This record gives sequence, C-alpha cells and structure tokens, in this order.
Amino acid sequence: MALKNELGAIAWFSLMTTKFESIGSFYTQLFGWEVTKHEIPGIGDSIQYSATKGKVFAGPVPLEPNTDLSSHWIPYFAVRDVDQASRKVVDHGGTLAHEGFDIPTVGRTAIVVDPGGAPFHIYTPEVTDQDINVIGGDFGEPCWLELTSNKPKALSSFYQNILPWGLSEIDMGTPDPYIIAKSGENMVCGISPRDPSLPTVAEVWLPYFMVQDIAQSSQQVVALGGKTHMDPKPIQQGIFALVEDPAGARFYLFQDHPK
Repeated sequence: MALKNELGAIAWFSLMTTKFESIGSFYTQLFGWEVTKHEIPGIGDSIQYSATKGKVFAGPVPLEPNTDLSSHWIPYFAVRDVDQASRKVVDHGGTLAHEGFDIPTVGRTAIVVDPGGAPFHIYTPEVTDQDINVIGGDFGEPCWLELTSNKPKALSSFYQNILPWGLSEIDMGTPDPYIIAKSGENMVCGISPRDPSLPTVAEVWLPYFMVQDIAQSSQQVVALGGKTHMDPKPIQQGIFALVEDPAGARFYLFQDHPK
C-alpha cells in the first residue's frame, strides 16, 4: 500500500507528555514496546515506539510541567496536501493550532483542532510509496481510535470535509449512532455518542491498544503508577477498559473475545 491508497489512514501517534524521560518505561513494561532512537537531520534524536513486529508507530513529545495542557495522545491522519487540508479545517469550523512545517526525511505536518476541541495532525509523509497505516491487531499495537462527542454526526461531517473518509453508522440504541470511518476498505476510527453510564472523557482522540488479558493489564496499569477509570466492559467486538498513564494520558485497553 502507499499514500494514494491510504489517504485518511492513521500514519503516526504522538504522546504529548509531561514525563518525557520516564514515560517510555511504563509502556515498555505494560505492552513490551521497544524504545529506540532515530536521528532526524538538523533536529537530533527522536524517540520512537514499536510493538512486537517492530514497526514504529509512535513517539513521545515533551510538554512543559507547568503547561495548561494535559498529557494526551494525538493521531496523524494522512493527507495529500497539508496546507490545503489546513485551509479546509479552518473553512469548516476548526482551528489551526500550528501551521504546516517540514520534518527532514519524515514529511510535512500541521496541528489542527476540530470544532469540538479535539487536536490532531494532518500529515504527508516524505516517502509516499510505502505502507503508512499503523493500526494493527497484535499485542501492544494500536488497534482502534475513537472520539467521544456530544455531537458525533456534526463532527463526522467536519472530518469528511477534511479527509476522504467513507462513513457508515451503527445503531447504538441512542439518539445518535456510532459512526465508523473508512479509508478505502480499511476501517480507521470511530466517533461515538457520549454514554452517560461510562466515565466522562474529554473530546480528544483516544487510541485502543491490544492486550491478551485485559484484567491482568488493568491491574498492571495501576501497579506501574497509572490509573483505571473503567472496569473491563464487554461489547460485541471484545472487551475494553479506560485507563491512564502516570502522566495523565488516557487510552483504552482492548481484548478480543476468546475464539
């Protein structure tokens, strides 16, 4: 696969964190991630995370300890033209948090914010003939991405104006449906109506990471200095739980139903 076939796919994650030096140890112990360094010309070493198969999919970015921002995960969605997509974001009610900039040997990106307040990157890789999708299904890999919103249909329309997503709806028995976004035939992410029975989450994109035993992993999160915000909950696709790393970045654990 290549960029022309993966527009709208998730190409990277940044972990915006106030514990830049130490947070990698938490994820390594929880998911078995490998933490490596990659030199970017003119910038220096970049820390990168990879799971069991060795494909890098994320890296930490430092937040100042006294910042008003909380630690959080942020996805990169692949686009053909970062600057054109930035203009579309603003035209359709979003905001431009950081205008497009180049990362040597990596690509071009911009940081934008949707009308509900969720930040994300739009990104064009420098090398466009390689597989860029980082979503997988093995232990420790990001396996899904979700945004919870009070206005999921309005937000899905915003994103469809920015990204070439195909959208489908799942009836959740709520006033608003669960919305699935696809890049070609591949599912990318979901926009969920807020469920009052679940813990309140900010309108930020939250990744799901695959685990083998969700009860054990939830306990391990706490033992490693993180927090749990929701006990494992079964759904049709599997079992999920909302947790938080020691710096405050929230994410979901996900376990497939036993075969």
